[in-house]
Amino acid sequence: MIIVLNIKQLYLWKNETKVINMKKGQLITLSLLLFTLSVFSQGDWGFINENGEVVIAAKYSDVNSFRFGFAPVKVEGMWGAINKEGTMIITPEYHSVQVIEDGLFAVDFRGKEGIINQNGEEVLSMTHQSIGWFNEGLAAVRDHESFDFGFVNMQGDLVIPYQYDDVTAFSDGLAGVTIDGEGSGYINKEGDVVISMEDKYVQPFTEGLAAVSDGYSSWFIDKNGSKVIDLPSNSGVFPFVNGYASIRDTDPHEERSDVAPFVYGKVNKEGEVVVPAKYDEIGEFANGLAPVNLLGKCGYVNKQGEEVVPLIYESTSEFQDGLASVGKDGKFGFINPDGNIVIPLKYDRANSFSEEGLAIVKLNGKYGFIDLKGIMVIPNKYQFVRPFSEGLAAVKF
Repeated sequence: MIIVLNIKQLYLWKNETKVINMKKGQLITLSLLLFTLSVFSQGDWGFINENGEVVIAAKYSDVNSFRFGFAPVKVEGMWGAINKEGTMIITPEYHSVQVIEDGLFAVDFRGKEGIINQNGEEVLSMTHQSIGWFNEGLAAVRDHESFDFGFVNMQGDLVIPYQYDDVTAFSDGLAGVTIDGEGSGYINKEGDVVISMEDKYVQPFTEGLAAVSDGYSSWFIDKNGSKVIDLPSNSGVFPFVNGYASIRDTDPHEERSDVAPFVYGKVNKEGEVVVPAKYDEIGEFANGLAPVNLLGKCGYVNKQGEEVVPLIYESTSEFQDGLASVGKDGKFGFINPDGNIVIPLKYDRANSFSEEGLAIVKLNGKYGFIDLKGIMVIPNKYQFVRPFSEGLAAVKF
């Protein structure tokens, strides 16, 4: 199992009600299942600061992390939102609330969605089936009656009409769009088609390139629509992250019924396959290393495709602040890029470090936080916790 965190969300698919991960098709385990954003047990949630002090009292049945200074909270079965002072700024009267931009919230009531501001005023009418995150000032929205997608600005104006069967969010100034029976392509923020690609699958632009496919082979194009990287037939590709993109191929060992039918590797912007597509999972490069999983054994490869940290672990994660959590024999700890264990494998669970330099760990059935030296700076006394975000962490007592 590979733990992959902080993957940028760019897709909005017609069979989903919210934005989904850009690696939906990839076999990466997004293992916030350890610290999931939606915990099904009941109890009291509150928020602590980096010193472990309770700054928002534990009185909510569920919460999500802070974003743009606001956090959704659940009270008596309905969702609202609070600010960092703990003041309820969105009355808990919705079936879901998401912070989609500074001061803007996507809300759902009985299956219909709209956008409200921090004063509770309607910005976009409650007549939509789904609403995506804002990217580059525009958000994809799906009409509840026509089921078509369009785009709205932060004032709630429909700036690109409902007409698409599928879309990606805007990135690098362009959005991928699909009209059934006509094909897929890319539009600019005025809604003009700037790259026409009939009967092809399109992905978002990242780092100036976009992956496209005709269902049999895949390649990358630039913002002029020119093919710049060609890939072998039957290869699937994913967006570039820090100069490298994951590629997918069919598993040459189809008789292996215990694994998924795809294998993964990496390609650089010159089109060179730097990591052969042979792993069951692969993460992103950080500190020059990417986590890989082959037949349940995990380790790390470098940018030359060399297995520099042996595949001896049961789980791995991407490096953060020079450390990566690894698991073996049911215990978790942290290694450095040299593969040396610097925080012993003694925890029941361990998450990657946050920007605050703190990592969630579970010990003796309770969750707490350690620092980069492995010191338990916030005691393990909570039933559940979520990673720090904007200086605060949600905790359940």
